[in-house]
Amino acid sequence: MDAQGFQILSEIRTHFKQVKSFLMDRLTFDRFFEKDSGTKTNVEKDLVLTQDENEMFKYLKENNFRLEQEKIPFEYVLKHIPIVCC
Repeated sequence: MDAQGFQILSEIRTHFKQVKSFLMDRLTFDRFFEKDSGTKTNVEKDLVLTQDENEMFKYLKENNFRLEQEKIPFEYVLKHIPIVCC
């Protein structure tokens, strides 16, 4: 999870508006963040993000933070997969 990840999410949403983010939230970030740095970005355009996603994007961008997906335990991911039924 980094600023570029939110930029990619935004680009996907320009074509597929129904796309939802998964574990790209502050709770997940704070729980597993290990002080990794991201790649600086200077994107200034408006992104196609929810309010929470936009806040997270700004936080990551301003602090140049990154959370590698490998740092999120598989069990945590499984527990948070939305179940779609019938």
